[in-house]
Amino acid sequence: PSFSVDLNFFVLWWNALNFLFPLSIIGIYYLDVKQRKFYACLWIIFIMANLIMFQPWDKDNTKLFVIWVFVATAVVSNVIVKIWHAPSFLTKIIAVLIVFSLVLTGSIMLVRESNLWWQFMDPEDQQFGDWVAANSEPNDVFIVNDSHIHPVTNLAGKTALINMAGWVQSHGYPGMWLRYNDLRSMLSKPLYS
Repeated sequence: PSFSVDLNFFVLWWNALNFLFPLSIIGIYYLDVKQRKFYACLWIIFIMANLIMFQPWDKDNTKLFVIWVFVATAVVSNVIVKIWHAPSFLTKIIAVLIVFSLVLTGSIMLVRESNLWWQFMDPEDQQFGDWVAANSEPNDVFIVNDSHIHPVTNLAGKTALINMAGWVQSHGYPGMWLRYNDLRSMLSKPLYS
């Protein structure tokens, strides 16, 4: 994250969360003591995930943000209900506008995602995965490429000798490089493997 003078950090989170961010802070006021303690723990996770990269791949912190967002959404919903129940008609309009804004930004993202085209597996991959599942033993180990998408592992449910290096390294698999050496040795002498 960037903490430069132009406050890129806050701009990033405002752009990502819009009204959810400030309302999630305001919502602390409406929580009881037990809820505040729980919510404070999630805020610590949110802050730490912004300051520390917990895995070698920086996008792995995303899951920590999602955990925070789930609970923050409940807190923000409570704030919106409080705004709605205020005696003024203006507060009802504000509550509706906030909900509309939050739903609109989520809807725009869903429309964008639904218009992206990316094929997970083609029919040939599906046929190959079916063939491997039908013609191999349950405990067979396969040599596959280093993509995280492969019919042997994804469709046939088989174990790979080694798979995507980024995930193997990210999860701290011991002996990762030994497996790569085994892989190179097997591929250099396929008749003896």
